[in-house]
Amino acid sequence: MNKIKIPLLAAAFAALFSLSGCTVWYDFTTYFNLYYNVSLDFEQAEAQIIEQRKDLFSLTEPALPGNSNQLMNKVIEKCSKLLQFNSESSFVDDALMMLGKSFFYQKNYLKSLRKFQEIIATQKESGLILEARLWEAKSEIALRNYSTGVPMLEEVIQEAYAAKEEDLMIEGYVSLIRYYLQEEDDQRAIRFLLELVGRSDNSQVNSLAMYKVGELYLKNNDPRLAGDAFERVLTYTSDYETEFNALVKRSRVKRELGETQQALSDFRSLRSEAKYSDKYDVIDLEIGISLNAAGRPDAALEHFYFIDTSYASSVNAAGIKYEIASLYEEVYKNYDSASVYYQKGLTVPSTADYLEKLRFKAQLFTKYTSLTTLLNGYKRDLTYTLDPAKYSADSAAIADTQQVLQSETARVQQEEEKQPAGRNRERDFEEEEEEITKKEEPVPAAAPGKSSALQKPTLTADSLSSMIIKASLDLGNLFFTEFEINDSAFYHYNYITENFKSGYALEPKVLFALGSFYLSEDDTARADSLFNYIYDNFKTDRIVNAAADKIGKPTIDFDFDPAKQLFIEAEKKMLSGDVTNSYNDFYNIFINHPSSPFASKSLYTCGFLLENDLRLGDSAVSVYDTLVKYYPSSQYASAVTPKVSFYRSEKLRIEANRKDSLMRIEMEKTRKAKEDSLKNAQPQQIIEEQKPGEEKPEGEDNPEGEEKKAEEPGRYSLVIRKLQIDNYNSFYIVIDHRYRLVSGIA
Repeated sequence: MNKIKIPLLAAAFAALFSLSGCTVWYDFTTYFNLYYNVSLDFEQAEAQIIEQRKDLFSLTEPALPGNSNQLMNKVIEKCSKLLQFNSESSFVDDALMMLGKSFFYQKNYLKSLRKFQEIIATQKESGLILEARLWEAKSEIALRNYSTGVPMLEEVIQEAYAAKEEDLMIEGYVSLIRYYLQEEDDQRAIRFLLELVGRSDNSQVNSLAMYKVGELYLKNNDPRLAGDAFERVLTYTSDYETEFNALVKRSRVKRELGETQQALSDFRSLRSEAKYSDKYDVIDLEIGISLNAAGRPDAALEHFYFIDTSYASSVNAAGIKYEIASLYEEVYKNYDSASVYYQKGLTVPSTADYLEKLRFKAQLFTKYTSLTTLLNGYKRDLTYTLDPAKYSADSAAIADTQQVLQSETARVQQEEEKQPAGRNRERDFEEEEEEITKKEEPVPAAAPGKSSALQKPTLTADSLSSMIIKASLDLGNLFFTEFEINDSAFYHYNYITENFKSGYALEPKVLFALGSFYLSEDDTARADSLFNYIYDNFKTDRIVNAAADKIGKPTIDFDFDPAKQLFIEAEKKMLSGDVTNSYNDFYNIFINHPSSPFASKSLYTCGFLLENDLRLGDSAVSVYDTLVKYYPSSQYASAVTPKVSFYRSEKLRIEANRKDSLMRIEMEKTRKAKEDSLKNAQPQQIIEEQKPGEEKPEGEDNPEGEEKKAEEPGRYSLVIRKLQIDNYNSFYIVIDHRYRLVSGIA
C-alpha cells in the first residue's frame, strides 16, 4: 500500500508543477525561505516608526525608534539576497518596495529613489506601480527636487482618488501639505487640508486635518474661521488629545472674540467632567484668564493664588505665575510684585510658549528694578549732599531705630529664657506670631564690627545730577518703548526738564524723547516745536538727524571725510596707469589726513604700488613698516605684518652670512701670513739642550752650533733654535738631530 502511495504522490506533485510552471516553484521556495521572514521584520519596523509619529503633519520625520534601524538593515540585506538569487520570483516588486522604503526611512533618499524607479521601469504589470510613484515623488521632495516631486505628487493624488486607493490618496495629501507648510504657504496648505477632508472617509485623519486648519487660521489672525475649524474637529472621531485641545482652543477663540462669559462657561463645564481630570491644571489656568477677561481681576487673582499651590509641579505652574505677574503689571501697576512673580516663573516647570514670554518679561523687569534702585539711591544722595542737616537727622533716626530693635530683641530673649522647660505657648499666640512673621519682613541686625548707619555720599552734586538724568531718561524710555505706558514715560522725561537747568549733556536726547511722547499723543504742535529746537541748537549731536527726519529738514553728514574723495581720485589715476602721480596722491592722504579711515588704506596702496608696479621692494617694506607702526589694529596692517616680518628676518640672515664670509677671508689671510713668515725666518741663536741624565765633562767647551757626535743607540739630542719672525717677539722650534720638526713653542 505504501509502495503505491509514494509513486502516486510523486506523480501528483509532478503534475502540479508541470501545470503551473516554474514560477510556482520559485514563489513557493522564496516565500517560505526568505520573503515571509523579511516581510515580518519590515512590518514590525514600519509600525514602530508610524507609532513614533506624534503629529501627522510634522515637518520632520521622527528618528528611528528602538531596534527599527537594525530591523531595516536586516530587511535591506535579505531583500538584496532575494533579488540576487530569486530574480524570477513574483515577489521581486514587493522586495524592491520594502528595500526602497527602508532606504527612505533611513534617510538615504537617493538609493530609495532608484529602487522606486526600478519598480516603475521593470515591473510594469505590478500592482505596486501607483504606490511606487507616490514614494518616488516623496523621495524627490526629500532630495529638494521640488519642481519634479510636487507635480508628480499631485498627479498621484488624483489617480489614487480616481482608483479609490484612499490610503495612497491620504499619504499623498499629507506629503503635499507638509511641503507647503515647510514653504510657509499657509493658504495652499489650508486649501489641500480642506480638500483632503472633503475626499477622505477616515474620521481620525479628518479630525487632525481640521485641527491643523484651525491652527493655521490662528497663525494668520483669523480667529473666527479658526473657531469654526475647531468646532468641526468635534464632529469627527478624534483621539483624546486632539479632542481636548480643540475644545480648549475653541473656547479661547470665543474669549478673544469678546464672548468671555461663554468661554468661562465652557471651561467650567470642562472642569466638571471627570474624564478630563488629568487636564485640570490647563482648565483652571484658562478659567483664571477668562475671569480677568470678563473684567473680574480680583476674582482672577484669588483663583490664581489658589491654583498656584495646587499645581506647583505641573508644567503649567510657570503659566500660572506669569498670569499673576501680568495682573500685577497691567491691572494693579505693582511692578515690584510683578517682577517677583516673573522671576519665580523661571524656576518652575513651563510650557514652551510661556517660557519664552517669561524670559522676556523677567529680563525687562530686572532692568526696571535696577534702574529704579539706582535712581532712588542717586536722588537720596543728592538730597543729603545739598542738605547735610537732613543726612544727620536721618542717620540719628536710623541709629535710634536700631537701638530700639536691639533692646526689644534682648527683652524677648530674656522672657523666653525665663519660661519653664517643656512649657508650650498657647496655640492662638503661635498662629498670631506666624501671621505677623509672614506679613512683616524682619530687619537684619548689623554685622559685628560694621555700622548700620547711612553711608555719607562721596560724589559731588554735579555727578549725582548727571546720574539722575541718565537713570530717569533710561527709565522713561523703558516705559515708553517696552511697557508702552506713556504717562509714566512722560513723568520721568518731565522730571528732568523741570528739575535741571538747560546745558546738561543728555539734553537733546531728553527733548527728543519728550517730543516723541507728544507725537504719540497726536500733539504735533509741541512735538514739532521740540524737534525744531533740537535741530537749531544741537548741530553737533547725532540726535539732530532724527529730529530732522521728524520735521522734514535736511540731515547733517556727521561721517563726512574729505579724504574719501581724494582717495577716489587717486584710485582713478592708478587704474588709468598713472602710477607715480597716484602714489603721491595716496601718500599725501596719509600725511594730510592721518586720522581718516582712508589713511591706512592709502598707505597700503602705496606699498602695493612700490612692490608690484615700481618694483622697489625696500621702499615698499618701509611704507608697510610705517603702516604697521601707525595703524597696528587696521586690517591692512594685519595683511602686511607677515610680509614685513619675513623681510626683516631675511635681511638679518643675509647680513649674518656676509659677516661670516668676511671673517673667513680675514682668517685665511692671517693663516697665509704665518706660513710666509715661517718660510722667510733666519736663526739668531742655537742652544743645545742636553738629554736629561747626561752631563758635560767638566771644563769641556762645546762651541755654539756644533752638534754632538757620539750618541748612544736609541738616544738623540735636541736643538732649540730661536728665530725672529715678523710680528712676533720670539718663536721657538725644537728640532731633533736629523733636523726634523718636533714641536713649536710660542
